[in-house]
Amino acid sequence: IPKGFEIHHWNYNIYYMEDFFILPIKQHRQAHRFLVLDIENRIFKDLDGSYLLTRKSHEAYLKSKGIECEKYTA
Repeated sequence: IPKGFEIHHWNYNIYYMEDFFILPIKQHRQAHRFLVLDIENRIFKDLDGSYLLTRKSHEAYLKSKGIECEKYTA
């Protein structure tokens, strides 16, 4: 991971742990202002309470908030 960037997991379920985005640190922190983690289900919701069930929906939601994601799969 390049300096100044962080990993952003869109889903914390074991199956998706290697599917994540790399974001600049500032954008990563901004992204979490718009996300709520459902700890029990290990997945994010938007601020309206809707689950972001796919990488594509998570990415589209962040993009709607002005955050561009770069996909990276290990």
